This record gives sequence, structure tokens and C-alpha cells, in this order.
Amino acid sequence: MSEQALVIDNFQKDATLPLMPNPAVWTSYDSGWSNIHAAHFRQPAWELPKFYNLQHIIIIPIAPYRTVNVEFVLEENRLLKMQYHPTDSLDGCIEIFPANLCSKISWDKDIEHTHFYLEPAFVSQVAHEAIDPDRVELVFEPKKVDFLVYQICLALQADLQLGSGNSFYADSMATALSAHLLRHYTTRKHTLREYEDGLPKDRLQKAFDYG
Repeated sequence: MSEQALVIDNFQKDATLPLMPNPAVWTSYDSGWSNIHAAHFRQPAWELPKFYNLQHIIIIPIAPYRTVNVEFVLEENRLLKMQYHPTDSLDGCIEIFPANLCSKISWDKDIEHTHFYLEPAFVSQVAHEAIDPDRVELVFEPKKVDFLVYQICLALQADLQLGSGNSFYADSMATALSAHLLRHYTTRKHTLREYEDGLPKDRLQKAFDYG
């Protein structure tokens, strides 16, 4: 992995075009969302160049029509091979790609998946500014069953398809998603601050502004 890595800012529209041949089937970029974005892809067999993302990515894989062999080459040339079968039950299945993880990925059949992008700084803010953003490190998780994350992502997708353009709802779901990631998918265990009197002031003010 000696070649120069591409830097992908997934908060920019069409950011994946240097990586994959097909543009996204649909995205959230015209929805009014601000702290989370989503995009759905259908791609042919392909090999991505070396790259890393500026955002954390939650992926919802779609069961393929034919068995797909996927190969990940991660930092320090760590190799991981996986298969996705048409008979796989992917209900509740997610994948987590942390920001700044340098990797190369290839697959040998058509694939389909939905991406949800979270800014690392936003994930840290969910911990109510008690955590230095540089210390929040998510772990790489391929084919992980997590029904809560899965349902939050489906709820975001459903809201997007309704065309509501509801940034408050998207931010609320992004906050819940970030809190869950902080609790279960970081290299360090983080304790989130509890609020005995309800929402923290910044969240409460946002609720008032929305109303």
C-alpha cells in the first residue's frame, strides 16, 4: 500500500466518483440534512484504489443475487476476505468503517449497499464535549448484527424517501446513532453524561427553535 491514498470527503456531493464507476442511485444532499448524510449505490465488480474517508461510515449491505467475494486490505497490509451469499440473512446487518482508515477494497460481482456518513466531530459532540474528538476512534466492523443501528438507518432512509427535508429529525437520529457507536464501537470505553433535568441546553434550544 505504498501508493498515494485518495482522500474522500463524503459530505461533498459525488465524492465517491473517483472511487467507483457508478454515481449514487440516491442521496440526501438536497434534503436539508446537515450532520449526517446518506447515499445508495449499485456497483459492478470493481477494485477501489487506496483511499480513506474523512467521515465514519455505517453501511447497510443488500443481499446479492450471486455469491460475492470481497477482499479488504487495511492499514499495515492487514488482509480480510469475506463472502456475501444470496441466502445470507442480512436483516440487522451493518458494517462500520471508521474515519481515516486507509484501505483498498475489491469485489468480484455486482453489489448494492446504503452508506450513512457521520462527521467525527459531531460524534464527539454527542458526548456533550466531554471527549476530545481526536480520542474518539471507532473500530472496523464488517458484517456485524446490530438491530438498533440498522433500524435507525432504515428510519432515516424512510424519512428521506418521504421527502420531508426534516433536519431536526435527521439530527435526532444522528445523535442516537452516535451515542450508540460511542458506547459499543470505540477503542476506548466512554461514559456519556447523564442529564437529570432532561435534555442538555443545546438540544433543548434546538427543540424550541424547531417548534
